[in-house]
Amino acid sequence: MSKAAEERLRDLEQDLQFTHENLQATIEELETSNEELQATNEELLASNEELQSTNEELQSTNEELFTVNTEYQSKIIELTELNNDVENLLGATQIGHLLLDENLEVRRFSPRIAEIFKLLESDVGRPITHISHYLANCDPHPDGPGGAGRRPTRGTGGPHSGGALVPDADRALHAWDPGPSPAR
Repeated sequence: MSKAAEERLRDLEQDLQFTHENLQATIEELETSNEELQATNEELLASNEELQSTNEELQSTNEELFTVNTEYQSKIIELTELNNDVENLLGATQIGHLLLDENLEVRRFSPRIAEIFKLLESDVGRPITHISHYLANCDPHPDGPGGAGRRPTRGTGGPHSGGALVPDADRALHAWDPGPSPAR
């Protein structure tokens, strides 16, 4: 073989060796990248399983909340109907009713009570001691000058009653019953 052919053969062998080394390095890099991608894929699969588990828990919680919400809506309808019944009863009777809470604040009242107390719808929540009245010779306020010591308290016995004069009327009967103590 000629010297030029030997040199050409040596150059080709070097190029082949260089290409082989580059190919080997590229294969190693690809194998490393593949291993990293497989590890990332396994992490994503684990995260996906956790998300699916969380999603199932959220769906279960959502179903429970839906059930509770349905029960609350049913109770709201029931309370609304009861409230309407009480309002209709108070409006239909020819008796003046004034309902107070445990702090003697106005909760509700019937239209007929306006003949005795100067009440407006905006008075709901106000203490009875802040409401003026038409009663003569009587202070309907349990802690007022004519009613000292007569404040009703829950669970202390029966109702209190008495009489008072109302202008343009013969007589008015007032009564209160604090009712039983609420269960705690």
